[in-house]
Amino acid sequence: MTILVALGSEPVDPDRVSAGGIGFLVIAGIAILTFLLWRSMNKQLRKVDFEERPDDEGAEQHEPPSRREDDPT
Repeated sequence: MTILVALGSEPVDPDRVSAGGIGFLVIAGIAILTFLLWRSMNKQLRKVDFEERPDDEGAEQHEPPSRREDDPT
């Protein structure tokens, strides 16, 4: 099977077709941006400071308030 070039009639060997320089730059750019995003995420996560509470204390704070008997709603 041969592939014809758009401007010429020379057949192109499918085994020799590659993405070239532009394809390399796109992949390299994605890799660099992924690394920078990963580094920024680690920096932001290091800033997080929290205290872990025991499960018993946390459960009491998240219970809905009880309804009173004389409340019409």
